Amino acid sequence: MIVDKVSNMKQYAGVIKYTDEIMAFTKKVMSENVENGRYDLIGDDLYALVQRYPSKALASARLEAHKVYADLQVVVSGREKIYYDEIGDQTLEDDFKEGKDICFFHAGTGKGAITFTDGFFAYLAPQDAHMPGMQVEDGKPEDVVKIVFKIKL
Repeated sequence: MIVDKVSNMKQYAGVIKYTDEIMAFTKKVMSENVENGRYDLIGDDLYALVQRYPSKALASARLEAHKVYADLQVVVSGREKIYYDEIGDQTLEDDFKEGKDICFFHAGTGKGAITFTDGFFAYLAPQDAHMPGMQVEDGKPEDVVKIVFKIKL
């Protein structure tokens, strides 16, 4: 997992593919009223999911992981916590299904959490179990605007 400010993303060009495309689309979302939904940037190799939602209570979520795509999650506005762990340290609850690039693990918070505010990103590889969209303060949902870039590996 990589966590840093969006302004530093170019430093990771050797690890994260498509940094130019990701930065350009992030700037577009930050400056325009881009609607929620999927945006194909380079076909299935790179697409973006623009999302608006209230942050969730911890009791309502599970750690997840992917194997075909890495996630690069950019918080455009608002605050949320992302809990994380290695998949090898988790107990599988719901395995990958045909045509779906997601599995879930039994409830738990993993090794820890990082609070994300606007202008930060997290790059989550297949070994990184993660639980995004959580409330920073229990019982206090906050409105979040986020872009999840799906990067085919």
